[in-house]
Amino acid sequence: MADTIGQLICPVDGTNLDRVAFQGIEVDVCPKCGGIWFDRSELDDVMREAMAQPQSVTRLDPQAGAPTQPTPHREIVCPRCQKTMLAEIFGRVSNIELDRCPQCRGQWADGGELSALVRYLHDPGESQRMQKLGEAIAQTVKKRESLKDLATLGRQSSQRVMLGSLFLPKIILPLGTSVGIRRFPLVSVILVLVNILIYVYQIAGPDTPQATFERFGLTPARIAEGQGIYTFFTHMFIHGGALHLLGNMFFLWIFARAIEDAFGRWKFLGTYLLLGLTAGLIFFLFNLGGEIPAVGASGAISGIMGAFLVRYPSATIPTFVIQTVLHVPTWLYLGVWIGWQLLAFLVVGSVGTCSGVALSAHIGGFFAGIILTRFYQKKDKRR
Repeated sequence: MADTIGQLICPVDGTNLDRVAFQGIEVDVCPKCGGIWFDRSELDDVMREAMAQPQSVTRLDPQAGAPTQPTPHREIVCPRCQKTMLAEIFGRVSNIELDRCPQCRGQWADGGELSALVRYLHDPGESQRMQKLGEAIAQTVKKRESLKDLATLGRQSSQRVMLGSLFLPKIILPLGTSVGIRRFPLVSVILVLVNILIYVYQIAGPDTPQATFERFGLTPARIAEGQGIYTFFTHMFIHGGALHLLGNMFFLWIFARAIEDAFGRWKFLGTYLLLGLTAGLIFFLFNLGGEIPAVGASGAISGIMGAFLVRYPSATIPTFVIQTVLHVPTWLYLGVWIGWQLLAFLVVGSVGTCSGVALSAHIGGFFAGIILTRFYQKKDKRR
């Protein structure tokens, strides 16, 4: 805790922390255990400098080079506000554990962990993806701290996400499904039109893009403070760019029509909205304290894809592969899709650092769709 003159105390051993300057950035270092306290955004500032000059971090981290291993069952409190801190494994695949305060959003690194983080991102033995991850962190950490850059970040995220999602479909592109549609998909059409109209308002309306993201995007830190509860609903109608919108509406059109036909219009609409709310809740739970808003319909659409898997597991999805159309079974196509989402989640975490994809919302929505559709089926059998 802090004393009457603002002296911070090491949360590990109770030693007074020393204020140390690094490249013009002042942080608090424990002279005994070598741990470092970073106030909100200070770790990002230090990482930006350290990634540019990896050797310079040894001046700040007195235990640079020491092996780091996550400490099991440790519970420490924030030196600023005495809240219990949350332990997080960086990238979910490293052995580097940082502690984050859910209230003031400061972070604690044990001795040696800062230098280990820099080595991890610069390790030539890591895959090309991890090297790009390090570069992306160095380039975007400041943008992630400022709402005035959220519009740019949204466009960049949209380009990264959708270039991967639209370039790949030139090789592997779903063209539809083999499920026959008996009724005009009125709700699906309305959902597509509403999303398009809202996006037109985003780019032509009086609000700036960043103001729209701030107001209607699902920002976990804001909700944790009791603000913007309505964004659990509104976020699913806001998109980060034209490509983001196009990709989501494309997959909505492919899978939603059959589910609307099977469920009926009102039941389908309620299911779609419930799945979007569920995906938003899961994103919130996996990103407590996060300041980047989630936007887009992909959580709800992922839920519809999960519902399609349960309802039509034996249907086929005509898929353009390179120069051939293959009729891929639903279970295989969607199995590969969710497998890819899970793999990405394990590698880069809830939000893909380089892409900005809300992976936890995709996965949560998908499995929520499976569970809800199975519930519907059991309920129908009891009638």
